[in-house]
Amino acid sequence: MRTTILITTFLLFNADLFSQGGVDVKYIPIDSVDASHVGLNAKIDFKGKRDKKYVIQMARHRDTVNILLNNRLIDLIEVKGTGVDYWYFDMEYLKSYNYQAGQFLKIKDIEIQKVETDSILFRMTLELFRNEKTSKLETSDLQDDWIKRDKLDGVLIKK
Repeated sequence: MRTTILITTFLLFNADLFSQGGVDVKYIPIDSVDASHVGLNAKIDFKGKRDKKYVIQMARHRDTVNILLNNRLIDLIEVKGTGVDYWYFDMEYLKSYNYQAGQFLKIKDIEIQKVETDSILFRMTLELFRNEKTSKLETSDLQDDWIKRDKLDGVLIKK
């Protein structure tokens, strides 16, 4: 009886050591994005400088791109929601340090609005913070932007 109690106690307090990660992301290559994806929340996977052949490479490689937002060229960095044994949709976002002086831009909420042959219209929620370490949101704004398909490797949607 004592052994059973000890084993049960050990397992209860160390259950996280035996657990596995998870994946709640579905990767869609850019050639497969079509009108059926309109209205879905998505994360953008930009084309990078390195060749990404496998989905796991696409999941882990952080790309930095220049895109036009509010008629200004800004640098966006992909923040991946991956680790050794997980890939989570809600942990993925885009960030920028040069959107507005003295502020940090974070783009987490993105929705596919329209799909054309050469580009995709995304509705993005732009969140501005005083700096990257603070969680206090300064302002939030909706922005619709067309992004050319040739700048994208694919999109991610939540499973």
